[in-house]
Amino acid sequence: MRWLSILIVAISTNSFADDHCEKWPVSISPQSDGTAYKIYLSESEVIGAGAWDIEDEEPPLSVGQARTIAEDWIAHNFNGYEDAVVWQVRLNRFPCPASEARESGLYWHYDIKYYLEFDSRKKRNSGYFVVLMSGDVVAPVLE
Repeated sequence: MRWLSILIVAISTNSFADDHCEKWPVSISPQSDGTAYKIYLSESEVIGAGAWDIEDEEPPLSVGQARTIAEDWIAHNFNGYEDAVVWQVRLNRFPCPASEARESGLYWHYDIKYYLEFDSRKKRNSGYFVVLMSGDVVAPVLE
């Protein structure tokens, strides 16, 4: 009976981790109207983007490649700005603590921060998105 109880707890905990890590928020940017821009990563999309062993090799997508993808994504998704500046490209592991992907240490992505300059007075609009090791972009959603 005791083993059955342990097995049920282990199965339900694993099920919670699987569901919990399928919509993991990596960024939340509240807006003045009560909405927020959010970026969600799922364990399945991070694993699908490919593994990388940080101790053995260079990443499958270099920082330079991630920056180029970021600049292209900005150019295709915004208009009316004078300048776009990618000011941060940061390498991060998949963040869900209950995730097998995180525990393995093999699944990474780039956090991209940028700002757009809209006129000569340097009015700026900043933003954030994710580039996976496959080169796919995970954009924020407004909720």
